[in-house]
Amino acid sequence: MASIMIPAETVTVLRSALLTDIGGPAEFLEQASLAHDKEKRPELFRAALSEINAYCLLLDAIGWSEPDDPSTQEPRLVDFDLCRRLAADAMRSKLKGEQEFVTERAAEKNEDATYRQAVADIKRIEQFLHNHDSTLR
Repeated sequence: MASIMIPAETVTVLRSALLTDIGGPAEFLEQASLAHDKEKRPELFRAALSEINAYCLLLDAIGWSEPDDPSTQEPRLVDFDLCRRLAADAMRSKLKGEQEFVTERAAEKNEDATYRQAVADIKRIEQFLHNHDSTLR
């Protein structure tokens, strides 16, 4: 069992990344349901459902929703044996999105609170990926 402690601030970022990315396999599931040969290809459904299940397991472990007071978010000890690729992929996807957002905002000279939060999230994601790179492969 490969467990890692995820700091509270990173839990918030990971949750956001997972909730954003869970739409991908859900969309794939919808596409599979529309396939003309769906009755002969149950693997289409199984793959999407397996992926959605992995999201659910990780979200169950870190919590699906943010506390009413984000400052009360606690760190989480998470077993990454089943979810390591998912966590890494979600964090990399979130990192890319945040980097694009920051680049656009910097060009506009618009460094508001949302910009500052994105910069902080980038640092948290990069630190998380750096600290757990070998664990997440």
